[in-house]
This record gives sequence, C-alpha cells and structure tokens, in this order.
Amino acid sequence: MLYFAYNYEMGEEDAYDRVFDGEHRDVVKQVINAMIQSSSQLNLKPDKINIDGLEMSWMENRQRIFDTHNPIQHLLFKGIGNKLQCKDSFIAESVMLQFVKQNQVAFHIHDSFIMHAGFAGDLEEAMRRAFYDEFQTDIPIEYEVVIERVTLFNAAGTPRTEDKNRRSDHRR
Repeated sequence: MLYFAYNYEMGEEDAYDRVFDGEHRDVVKQVINAMIQSSSQLNLKPDKINIDGLEMSWMENRQRIFDTHNPIQHLLFKGIGNKLQCKDSFIAESVMLQFVKQNQVAFHIHDSFIMHAGFAGDLEEAMRRAFYDEFQTDIPIEYEVVIERVTLFNAAGTPRTEDKNRRSDHRR
C-alpha cells in the first residue's frame, strides 16, 4: 500500500517475498511494518521481532530491505504507519458499505473478507473499486474461496448446539 499511496511502481512480485526470494516472509513483514510504523531509525532490533533464522544482523536485514525497496526507502522510519492503516480502514469500510446497499454482509478480518461464496466476483470488484477510489490506480487482488458447510439444525429441525470437540480456528 505504501507504494500506491505515494505513486511508486511496485511491480508484480510480492513486497515481502522479494526480500529473501520468498523465504522468511513472516519475519520480513514484521520488520517492514516496524520500519513503516517507527519514527526513529530503529538502530536496535525491536524486542518482539525474532530474526534468528535469517543468519544476518539487524542492521544487515534493515539494509537488505532498503536495497530491495529502494523506491520507498525515504518513506521508512517516518511514522506513517497509522496513516496507511487509516487508508486501509477506509478501503475496508467502502467494501462493506457497498454490500450493505445490497443487503449482504461482508466480514472484514485482517486483510481479507468473508462472505457468501456466491459473491466472490462481486467482492473482488468491490475491493478493486474501493482501492481505486482511494489511490486512483488498479491493484492486483488475490483471493481464495474457502467453503465450509456448517449444519445449523439437527435432523429433528432443532438448532444445533456447538460441538465440544469443534474448535474455532483463527489464522492470519
């Protein structure tokens, strides 16, 4: 989103995967987000970021991100993370409101939406429209449709209660 917010070309490769050729994506995401959120240079590694598997120092990792994201490196350590989160929330709100007008529900969870599978195409269009309205440019969107059928009533027609063995699974 940082590339789009400031009119820089990002290319096709994922912003996080490009740093270590697809490896260590979760760590790279944490580091880049810290660099976007922070208003100081972060010369010391934040305590909650574990870079043990990277086999390089914090400063080497920082430099690798600078080199990989050269077009936006001047925007890092400027404390603009909250501004981007606000833009992200405007996009999510726009998507949800588009479906409210259709009397449909789109649940926003992290960077995804959950809704009836029959609306996957409409959801993609709503996401594209909302992003374009915010940044005046198109964005490639990846989506995955996951369908889980949950029986709401038992054979007798009474509401099914939550099974003790069934657990809630929250994934990022």
